[in-house]
Amino acid sequence: LIDVEGDRDYYCFYIDDWSDPTENLTIGLDGIPNGADYDLRLYRGQENCEDDEPLGYSGNLNAAPESITMGDTRFSNDGGLYILEVRGHRGQSCSAHYKLTINGFL
Repeated sequence: LIDVEGDRDYYCFYIDDWSDPTENLTIGLDGIPNGADYDLRLYRGQENCEDDEPLGYSGNLNAAPESITMGDTRFSNDGGLYILEVRGHRGQSCSAHYKLTINGFL
């Protein structure tokens, strides 16, 4: 469900730093309505979101599913605030729902 006026939905979550390099954070967006085109952007922290500097991006065409996968960066602190943006490019609707999944380190 994209906000028609702003064409973007935001989801905020925190991740604890993880140390297993085989673990991933996976974000998926599907169920995008026919005739619509939505993208995903993942930001680490509010400043990166405000500056539009995404850590991960998925921009498939039309109603194709979107996904972002992020792994552990070894020897660094990956914990903190993450902001996920669902951006509508075309066909936004206040009544057409999409399905967002987040699997991993929450």
